[in-house]
Amino acid sequence: MKEFETPAIVLSKGLRRFKSFRNSGELNECMNLAPTETGLEAHDPVIDINATGVTWEGMGKLDRPMEDDTLTINVLSLVFLEVLDGVTVYLDGVSEGTTDTDGNISIAGVTVGIHDLKLTLAGLDDSDDDVVYNDYIIVEPKKEVTINVDDFITDADLGGVEVYVDGRYIGKTLAAGNVTCWLRPGVRKLRLVRPGYITGDEDEIINDYFTVT
Repeated sequence: MKEFETPAIVLSKGLRRFKSFRNSGELNECMNLAPTETGLEAHDPVIDINATGVTWEGMGKLDRPMEDDTLTINVLSLVFLEVLDGVTVYLDGVSEGTTDTDGNISIAGVTVGIHDLKLTLAGLDDSDDDVVYNDYIIVEPKKEVTINVDDFITDADLGGVEVYVDGRYIGKTLAAGNVTCWLRPGVRKLRLVRPGYITGDEDEIINDYFTVT
């Protein structure tokens, strides 16, 4: 590979000097390049990405919730996929408690990123002593998800439907049949409740789960 050869650049106040010959041959110098080439220009205040109460309707709008919120972990046996209750869960070396009768444990204040995970239960090998790759967990940023609910027979939009995701109440659908929430990637359990309709997870329609990618 050939080494690049570049001429030395003289810095003044940490900024590259710029020369222009556009105006009748006159030499103009400025310490910063701006659209008008006449110096610095004022710009809109920069909003911190973690700012709260900020709404901007463009791409990447800053209205997502804080990323450090409650994380729910479900623990199953490896062979029979049975729910395991009473499992002690360690996150980053700290005991967070034990799983309930549904095999779940909720941990508050978990930040986005990779976290060490250890599971222990009497009579079973600790998770960091077996050959199963479950010794860490990746908490990904949430994504904006819109859930649309229609009448199964008429395809009409259904407003006023109570929406539950992973057992947590999200809200009611608007007249257009939709509700928006923030969810992390993965398979999510969905439950829909509305007077006059069979509850979503009690009917024979296969819509009790959906995947956030």
